[in-house]
Amino acid sequence: MHLFVTYHGISFSEGKDGIAYVDTGNFIKNTIKIDEIEELIMNDDIEKIKEIEPNILGKIHLKNRLNIICRISILESCAYYGSENCFFYLLSNCNQKITKECLQYSFIGQSVDIINECLKYFEPDIKCLKYSIQTHNFDNMEHCLQFKSIDLNEIFSNDLVGFINLKALFILGNIDFKLVTPYCGYFPITSEFFVNKDVDFAKTDSYHFSIFEYAIITNNLNLCKYFLDSKIRSLDASNRNYLEMAFRFCCNDVAKYFISKFDINDRDSKGETLLFYAAKINNVEIAKYLLSKGADINIKSNQNENCLHIASASDSKEIIEFFIKQRMDINFKNQKGKTPLHIALEHSRDKTIEFLIENNADINAKDNKGKTPLHIALEHSRDKTIEFLIEIMQISTQKIIKEKHPFSALLRKALLKKLNISLLMEQISMKKWRMEKLLFFIQYIKRISK
Repeated sequence: MHLFVTYHGISFSEGKDGIAYVDTGNFIKNTIKIDEIEELIMNDDIEKIKEIEPNILGKIHLKNRLNIICRISILESCAYYGSENCFFYLLSNCNQKITKECLQYSFIGQSVDIINECLKYFEPDIKCLKYSIQTHNFDNMEHCLQFKSIDLNEIFSNDLVGFINLKALFILGNIDFKLVTPYCGYFPITSEFFVNKDVDFAKTDSYHFSIFEYAIITNNLNLCKYFLDSKIRSLDASNRNYLEMAFRFCCNDVAKYFISKFDINDRDSKGETLLFYAAKINNVEIAKYLLSKGADINIKSNQNENCLHIASASDSKEIIEFFIKQRMDINFKNQKGKTPLHIALEHSRDKTIEFLIENNADINAKDNKGKTPLHIALEHSRDKTIEFLIEIMQISTQKIIKEKHPFSALLRKALLKKLNISLLMEQISMKKWRMEKLLFFIQYIKRISK
């Protein structure tokens, strides 16, 4: 733990925790833990703050709660926490100056006295307005809006949507509806807000989301229907991204409505159907719905992949289980001869790897290059310390030692790299796997780089 120490010939440096601290010296007068300083400021504990020498206080910088890379002065920290007593003490006794950041942080701390003091030196800017919105302080917000120098176009979705500030949306909307058009899709209650208004529904925010996209990701079915019925938006093969968005955010009411607008077995440029989309984002409910509406589970993509390949790459365990129950071939090979197990190993999907093996995935299956799942596991190892779940394989300890097994060359190659490899081997009964012989389960390879 770093300590603050007062002494003659003060020297400051930076600690690993990103906070400035004082090195120890020869003439120690008092000592206080650095992480206690912020707590004193937070609680506006003026009596204990006064116990620290002013020349020390004036040099302290604390964590910036808004940006972990930067630090802020102790006066700025007082503004952030709204600690009035400490703020004015430091201002009077510690040679502290009010900065633009003090004003900005004061709109978070919401101390009227600190705000008014800072306003003597600076005018509110866009950050002050943003912090007022984020803290739901509408008096401060109205005050900021009086300054025409603030560019309201710099208000972003995180300020309104991220902090769920509906009232701020109405305030800004009454000033200029174009400012908040996209965000109306996030709040269902705003549907009547744009009635009889000349609205640019194509306007997007900093995330390139329009009002329609926000309606989709909030499962706002009524608004989505309004846009489609009014021909403001359309759904066809060229903009399936809307449907995929509904799948991804699990907005199933909207997704099911959108599905009715498509040929359920229609393919995109990759040869993938809507069922593939459901597989990518692990949406079992939509997959069931698609099958109930006649989706063909046997359709393959242009790469000759089935939905299990797609789900294995995405680590979607629940939907993999669903497809297996639908009797989808767990060992089906794509154009490159890869099974879902190959795919899962290539993407380091540990849970999927284990689940596929438990459900009789072929651990000896070879792709077009003759590679088995074990080859893939070894090829995708890393120099840093990591653990890999390796497949059940027909191999004995003696075969590894005698180097007669085809995989032994790969193991020797790893050893030549001077990596510390620990093989945890366990004999298990293969009745579960419908085999007569005992196999060995190499569970993990731990590679420790030196």
